[in-house]
Amino acid sequence: MSPEREQFSKPAVAKHLSRAKNALIIVAVMTIGLYLAWDRTSSQMKSLVVASIDLILHGKNDNYQLLGELGGVPVAIHREGVFAVEYDDQDLYREQRKALPSDRMRTVKDKLASFGFKVRFPDMGIGTPEVLSRERGKSNIFTTMWINVGVSSNSDYKGGTESLERLVNTIQKMFDSRGSDYQYRRHTELVHGLVAYHPFQRIVSPQGKVLWQRFEENSFYYHVDEDGKVDTYIMCSYVKYASSPCSQYFLLLPKMLAMARLGYRNELLPHWRQMQDSVRKVILGFAIGPESSNLPR
Repeated sequence: MSPEREQFSKPAVAKHLSRAKNALIIVAVMTIGLYLAWDRTSSQMKSLVVASIDLILHGKNDNYQLLGELGGVPVAIHREGVFAVEYDDQDLYREQRKALPSDRMRTVKDKLASFGFKVRFPDMGIGTPEVLSRERGKSNIFTTMWINVGVSSNSDYKGGTESLERLVNTIQKMFDSRGSDYQYRRHTELVHGLVAYHPFQRIVSPQGKVLWQRFEENSFYYHVDEDGKVDTYIMCSYVKYASSPCSQYFLLLPKMLAMARLGYRNELLPHWRQMQDSVRKVILGFAIGPESSNLPR
C-alpha cells in the first residue's frame, strides 16, 4: 500500500481521532483546573493578573478615558491630560497597592480621591504632554498663563464651606508664635472684590513712636457669598513679586462634593473669579451619564 493510501486507511484515521480525543480531554481537564484555581484566587490576585494582561496588550499608552466617581458624580477624563491620580482604595500598604487594578481597568464605581491637571488661561486648553512640549520655552515664571489644578473628593475631601471658614479663622493666628510685634491686618477696602489680610510688623522709631509697617510675607484673601459663607480662599506668597505663587481653594458644591485648588502667579490674582468659574466648568465637564445633563458646561 502506498504511503498516501496508508495515511487515509481506517486504522490510521482511528489513530488520529484517538489522539485528537485525548488532546480534547487534556484541554478540558486543564480548563476545569484553571477555572477552579481562578475561582479560588483572591480578588487582589485576579486584579493583578488582569492588570498585567492589560499592560501586555496596551503598554503604557495613555490614550484612554480615566473613569471614576468624583464627589458623587461619574466622570470620564482623558488620561493623557491628568497626573497624580489616586483612588480611595489606593490608601493601602505598598504590597496591597500592587494588587489593585490599573487605571485603565477602573469603572465609574471606583471613587476618585484626587488628581491634577494643567490648563492655560484664558482659553482653558488642557496641558497634555504634547501641548506642554510644544509650549516649552514660550513663557517663564514671570509670564506663564498656565494654571495648576488639583481636585480632591471622597476620602481626600475635607468637608464643605466649614473647611474654608476654618482656614479664614486661622489667618489672625498665623503670627502667634512670633509674638505681639507681628499681626495680620485687614485691608480697609476690598482687593479685587476680596477681603484681604496683609502682614504687619510693629516698629518703634528712635523717638519712641510705635508704627505698624507692612512687610513681605504671605497675604490672604477670601470671598463671601450672598449667604455670608466663605466660598473662596486664597493665599499668595510675597506679593511684592509678580511671579510669586498663589494658591486658591474653592468648592464644587452643589454639583460635586469636591474641592479644587488653583496654583498660579500673583499677577493673575485680579482674574481670580474668571479663573475659578472657567476651571469649575472644565471639572464639571468631566461628568458623564444622566447626571451630566444638568451640569453647566
